[in-house]
Amino acid sequence: TEVERRHHNIAATLQARLEEVVMEQLRALHAETGMDTLAYAGGVAFNCVANGKALEATPFRKLYIPSAAGDAGLAIGAACYVWHQVLGKPRDFVMEHASWGPEYGEDEIRRAIEARGLEMRKLDRAALAAETARHVAAGKVVGWFQGRTEWGPRALGNRSIVADPRRADMKDVLNKRIKHREPFRPFAPSILEERLAEWFEGTHPSPFMLLAYRVR
Repeated sequence: TEVERRHHNIAATLQARLEEVVMEQLRALHAETGMDTLAYAGGVAFNCVANGKALEATPFRKLYIPSAAGDAGLAIGAACYVWHQVLGKPRDFVMEHASWGPEYGEDEIRRAIEARGLEMRKLDRAALAAETARHVAAGKVVGWFQGRTEWGPRALGNRSIVADPRRADMKDVLNKRIKHREPFRPFAPSILEERLAEWFEGTHPSPFMLLAYRVR
């Protein structure tokens, strides 16, 4: 059915209640452990708005959520538990990036492009960055493809759709032309980490695109 005002109200109420429950649980966890660092996963851990409020509304000061925080990521947690807690193996791995998927070489990329009858130009890194910036500034939408694929549902720079966030109509353009999804679905801004505080009230890094902050 068509999305109506009552659907908006139900969704907003569920989100507000979810945030209340999550904050209550986190505050109880902090009271029990006294720790100020939280590692957190599960399907609810993809709720960026709740995550962004977690550091404001609870005593936790640092937050880590893996890039694939849902069922796929929980398998990693189970494996780590067995490796460290059951088998007593030392801790020697920190997942600091999400680029764990397949990677494609230049020959494979060239064959894929040629097989579809598309033109190809090869540019050095500086020229590629400049040309991409020109296209984005002109209102074009760029498909960015590099390195290994991201593990998890977020496009973190290796398989990304890049567009100009200054255009008020860009969200609708992307949803209609590319994503073909509901108009209320958001897109995430990319920003230099050192410029975060200039634009957003929250300043905790979000390398896996899992924290939403209020804009200044």
